[in-house]
Amino acid sequence: SASTSIYDQCLAAYFETNDAASADDSSLEATLARQQYLLKCISESNAESINTFFLVYASSLVFFMQAGFAMLCAGSVQKK
Repeated sequence: SASTSIYDQCLAAYFETNDAASADDSSLEATLARQQYLLKCISESNAESINTFFLVYASSLVFFMQAGFAMLCAGSVQKK
C-alpha cells in the first residue's frame, strides 16, 4: 500500500525471499545475496529520508532569511 514505508517493503521482500530460499538453498552465497539486497534496499530508503530532511531544512532556512530581510528593511526605515 501507499502508506507502507520503503523500509517495511524491504523487510517484507527480504523475508519473502528468505523463506522461499530457505527451502531451496541455504548456502552462504544465497544468504549473502539476500543480505546484500536488504542493505541496498535500506540505503535507498535512507537516501529518500535524507532528501526529505534536506528539503525541510532548506525551506526553513529560506523562511528565516525572509524574516531576517524583513527586519533589516524595517530597521533601515528612518523616522523623519
